[in-house]
Amino acid sequence: MASALAGCGSDDTDVAGSVQEQGPVIVATTAIWADVVSNVVCDGSAEIESIIPAGGDPHEFEASLQDRETMDDAAMVVANGLGLEAGLIATVETVEEDGVPVVEMADHVDTLPFTAGEDHDDHDDEDDHDDEAHEDEEDHGDEADHGDEADHEDEEDHGDEADHEDEEDHGDEADHGDEADHGDEADHGDEADHGDEADHEDEEDHEDEEDHEDEEDHGDEEDHGDEAEGHDHDHDGDDPHIWMDPIRVASALPALGEAVVTNTGLDAEMIDGCISDYEAELETASEEIAADVSVLDVDQRKLVTNHDAFGYFADRYNFEIIGTVIPGGSTLAESNAAQLQELSETIESAGVAAIFAEEQESTQDADAVAATVDGVEVITLLAGTLGESGSGSDTLIGMLENNAELIAAGLAGE
Repeated sequence: MASALAGCGSDDTDVAGSVQEQGPVIVATTAIWADVVSNVVCDGSAEIESIIPAGGDPHEFEASLQDRETMDDAAMVVANGLGLEAGLIATVETVEEDGVPVVEMADHVDTLPFTAGEDHDDHDDEDDHDDEAHEDEEDHGDEADHGDEADHEDEEDHGDEADHEDEEDHGDEADHGDEADHGDEADHGDEADHGDEADHEDEEDHEDEEDHEDEEDHGDEEDHGDEAEGHDHDHDGDDPHIWMDPIRVASALPALGEAVVTNTGLDAEMIDGCISDYEAELETASEEIAADVSVLDVDQRKLVTNHDAFGYFADRYNFEIIGTVIPGGSTLAESNAAQLQELSETIESAGVAAIFAEEQESTQDADAVAATVDGVEVITLLAGTLGESGSGSDTLIGMLENNAELIAAGLAGE
């Protein structure tokens, strides 16, 4: 991991006898983000290091003392965020407290909740994801008819309060740290029409609302409200596998470039040129992926994956994830016999031709499920890491394109 750093600074002359000056060191947590950073600093003027090597699982990798030293000596650290690098979180937080700048890429893209089993047909409405957590909000349109709303002593439990568009009249509501994103919650839909509501005879029941005793139900409501405005909100619990969508990666490059210039002193014009070229490459890659999967009809675009890592791919290219072998978004979770049996029935019912496992993980459970359904093949992809050098999947773009080709062929039954 830190081999490129070993011995640097002790001798300015390389084996060929030419003078070599070491540039700033930028450390990325994963090989994927190291590849992205190397494209942002495309002239090679910085040393790019990856803590988790190609082939490593970011969910289960544990930091060593050497990893800590590598990050301590870096000009900056580039991490994914959203809990992806579970075994590195404490170390990254510590080096940041010690003064090493840390950029989390998830802070600079529109994130999605985990969505295994949900339909992704509405991927073009990514900016509207702030409403996804409120599945029943539309049923509150007639809330103005609540004649006895003054008696709502437990009103703080209203899980869909985010749809109360005029709530700005609630005197104490200003203290609700997260309520600002609840779209004008104060009037509960059309509360201004409640004849005696202005008096709010029982409004004192809201005095404790500032403590948000039940507000945990609103935990992620702020996550999607202002995603286009700087991403300084907390979106813990969202899907961390953001690199599976090349367009989202491209959208984060300007923020990454700015951080690189600020923390390394590298030439801004050079960085801007690198970013422009890489954005074009990512956009071209996305077009090629779309072309690869265009052979699949809509009813064929159903994914069963090893774990919930393909949500952003599904969102971008109009797929539906109907199930995962390992429940949830981490390879550290475990499946059980009942879940695998249910997944087998789902696959058979949907007529899915392939289960997509991951090269760096055991396919034992995926193989077991496939054995119970005729005609189902297990195909391995790369999800949380890059392939070996020369594999064609040793860059982010190469990995995404190879995955798309395998997905298209597998679901088409080729």
